[in-house]
Amino acid sequence: MRTSFSFILTLASIAFTGCAAVSEDGTAGAEADVTAPSSAYTSLEDKDCRDLAPVGEEMLLYREVCAGMPGYELLVEDVDARSNVQVKAGDKTMDLAVWSRLPAFSRLGSKAEWRGPVTSPGVVDPYALIFRYFQSDGEGHEKSYLVVSRITQEAACIVDMVDGGEANANVRAREIADGARDFQCPTKERPPQATSIFTTLEDCPVVASSDDEGWANMACTGTGGYSLDLHHGDLRENVVVKRGAAEADLNLWAIGNGGFSRVGPTADWRVHGPDRKVHGLVFRFFQVTGPDADAENNWLVVSKIAGDHACIYDVIDAKKHPNANVLAHEAADESYANPCPARTPAAR
Repeated sequence: MRTSFSFILTLASIAFTGCAAVSEDGTAGAEADVTAPSSAYTSLEDKDCRDLAPVGEEMLLYREVCAGMPGYELLVEDVDARSNVQVKAGDKTMDLAVWSRLPAFSRLGSKAEWRGPVTSPGVVDPYALIFRYFQSDGEGHEKSYLVVSRITQEAACIVDMVDGGEANANVRAREIADGARDFQCPTKERPPQATSIFTTLEDCPVVASSDDEGWANMACTGTGGYSLDLHHGDLRENVVVKRGAAEADLNLWAIGNGGFSRVGPTADWRVHGPDRKVHGLVFRFFQVTGPDADAENNWLVVSKIAGDHACIYDVIDAKKHPNANVLAHEAADESYANPCPARTPAAR
């Protein structure tokens, strides 16, 4: 059996709302369009899952296998009052590593929601998985998230997480799942001989400005044929990656709460191979979080760079992770063989 946690509040059962083609009790609507995205549900409760032998000695890892859609099972893990999910497809097991993204005390909700076209009543051919994930501070307070994952028979990965307390959180999670049906999960291929080259983002020459409108554009030297334009306006900053005449706007205004912001003093270019070809960019991004100007986020923005194109690939919360620089380098190197995210990622 899964471990029980004294820190968990007694909560009313939280369930996903129904959807167009398959209702939560597994019955299909009479007018259902079987080609449209729909939901089907399976249980994550102890009573409906099969126990496996615990692993470990001093700190036991408890495991259960829960039935999923045809061709899939979910391996639920619990250790040290924290939960995780792995997706099983045939002889392949794919770790979602939820507890590495949300490392506090945690537990799963009671249901798994599978998104895909209907194949029979109560069954879909899934391309995405959604489940509710509760985090506790150990003092009786919980926060929930809807974890949205892209799944195939060959790969599974988390696409996004929706604040479970938001209005229409279930609808939002389904929209993300349906929008990511063509998303390719990251591979583990890394660029050869990856390393960093650092350039400054301070004292860059101003190339255009308006004192009346309060904005200025600065041109900062880069490496490997790339440069950076730093745009400043309305007490906010943005970065544009340039390669010759080509420009790729990172649109930093879309990150976080859109508050007053500034970019850190250094650009960390991830390069590879003997010719030091650029594949990534990392820089710090500070954003005011409230009325106190000293209350700032401290994020590492990780960008994928490929030819004339660039996008924000990941955002690492440096206050949350002591090894944020290492995580940022890993993400930048991971981006080398993987596509840009479907939408700008939230800080993790």
